[in-house]
Amino acid sequence: PLAGAGAGLSPQYAVGSHVEYKSRSTGTWILAKVQGYDHRIGVYKLDVQPNAKPERIRPRCKRQPGSGSGAVGTSFDEIGDEVAEAPAAPPAAPPAAPPAA
Repeated sequence: PLAGAGAGLSPQYAVGSHVEYKSRSTGTWILAKVQGYDHRIGVYKLDVQPNAKPERIRPRCKRQPGSGSGAVGTSFDEIGDEVAEAPAAPPAAPPAAPPAA
């Protein structure tokens, strides 16, 4: 996070930051990614909301295995791949042997 937020001030979260946004439609905190900030009116552009007010954004909670904590009202099972670690790349095939002469 950076300093301050609001119209004419520097944004609190940098572009690319993973945050949580309190959805107006569901009333729950959902995972989001900062895509931009409008200095004129002091709102963020998130991947889930193009005009998000700073007071509806907070740092993303890091859920620890077995802790039972996480984003309030968010089911991490429903989110699935968004919070899962990316699978490791499959091993590369061995190089082909040159043809026999």
